[in-house]
Amino acid sequence: QQQQPAGAAAAAAAPVARGGGARAGPSAPPGTPHRARFSTGKKPWSESETDALLAALEAHDKSYALIAAESRLLRGVRSKVDIKDRWRNLLEAYDRGWTNMRGVALTAAQKAKVTDLAVRLEGRVPPGS
Repeated sequence: QQQQPAGAAAAAAAPVARGGGARAGPSAPPGTPHRARFSTGKKPWSESETDALLAALEAHDKSYALIAAESRLLRGVRSKVDIKDRWRNLLEAYDRGWTNMRGVALTAAQKAKVTDLAVRLEGRVPPGS
């Protein structure tokens, strides 16, 4: 059997540190992996979160990073990818005429706002045109 130097054996037995925290963001403690900052489980969007997203889209267009950073209600709770995915799902529901809206529960006012934003920001054709 071949012997390893003492330092090599200790290094091989030591656990490997993961997630140096470079991508974790300012609100996460140093050394926190990026994936630990946001939940990996799916959390349904609340009515107030959807309202905040629609208001932020009105103000910032589709700058998802800016929306994630500046929206008081969404900051630290929803990532820019969560925000982009929610907007994409809202657009898909709009395109389908609000049918088969799995996971996209909206009020009438929210549907009107999505319709307005879909036409202005995305160039979608207004319904009935």
